[in-house]
Amino acid sequence: MPSMTIRPGSQIRLKGQSEYVPDFLVVRCEGDQCWVRQHTWNCDAQLQIRVTQIAIPDVDPAILAQSGGKIVSLSEYRMRRKG
Repeated sequence: MPSMTIRPGSQIRLKGQSEYVPDFLVVRCEGDQCWVRQHTWNCDAQLQIRVTQIAIPDVDPAILAQSGGKIVSLSEYRMRRKG
């Protein structure tokens, strides 16, 4: 089963998140919980979410092959997908 590491500072989207809502910034993760916030929020304002609430983009096999099977960040994936 594939695994995923969510690092502080990563930008994520939540399942069902509206397109006009910006990506969330990961503050920290512990176990199956993550604390996220928006860039415009006060640093003390955070949402606690379950990892299962994070939207995982479908991976295009061609992009995965091009990157040697490693996508290091969502922004890199988006850049390669647009390219």
